[in-house]
Amino acid sequence: MSTDDEIPTALEPVDVIGHELADLERSPGNASLFVRVRDALRAHGDHARLAHACELHAPANPDRARAAEAWSEAGEARLALGQTDAAFAALERAVALGGGQPATIDKLIDAS
Repeated sequence: MSTDDEIPTALEPVDVIGHELADLERSPGNASLFVRVRDALRAHGDHARLAHACELHAPANPDRARAAEAWSEAGEARLALGQTDAAFAALERAVALGGGQPATIDKLIDAS
């Protein structure tokens, strides 16, 4: 068997979440895609990409309550990253839409 016919044994991992996040960047209003990406990023504890996904989806969601939830989650993720100013900005957007999770508000107050 020549080396050209060998089956590779060490494949590079495919960043499926990254591909779906790229799809969300192209279609930020796609709610089902957002939920899939959000849930995967939560499960992996990837706060940076979670904040980015929420910040993409929130302004594209016509449902004010769901947009507020996305902004609130973006704020919580930014807070976890130590990005207090960005967390406050996201929470302000959530509150302006009539939302904002009380737990997130309390964490922001504690961080300030």
